[in-house]
Amino acid sequence: MLRQTKIRRGFTLIELLVVLVILALLAGIVLPKFLAQGEKAKVQAAATQIEQFKSASQLFMVDNGSAPKNLDELIHQPSNAKNWKKYLSDLNEIPKDPWNNDYLYQTPATNGDDFEIKSYGPDGKEGGGDDISSIKGGEQK
Repeated sequence: MLRQTKIRRGFTLIELLVVLVILALLAGIVLPKFLAQGEKAKVQAAATQIEQFKSASQLFMVDNGSAPKNLDELIHQPSNAKNWKKYLSDLNEIPKDPWNNDYLYQTPATNGDDFEIKSYGPDGKEGGGDDISSIKGGEQK
């Protein structure tokens, strides 16, 4: 007597649905964490650029006796600079922040410092707790 065995081909609809539900749950857990890392990287990139601008501005002050009037003076020589050099030698123009907004430069700063360099962060608006500033005690920096 020969016994016939059933050969099973493919997956049932229930099995496919279970796999899809599991994948959806995993995506719901992992995706938000992954996306948050991207935003943290942008904040860190902005803070790093601001620190670079701050160091270059401080060198400008040492060489010229006053703070630059704007960030562009770190790349292009102003007419009244005494001992100017290109302070951001790797740049031809001041880049925008990671959210494609201009960095803000204010001299003198509102707290009495010589200058402040700031990005309004992801929302592009002042305040809200996400601003990044060159001044210690600034919102995120």
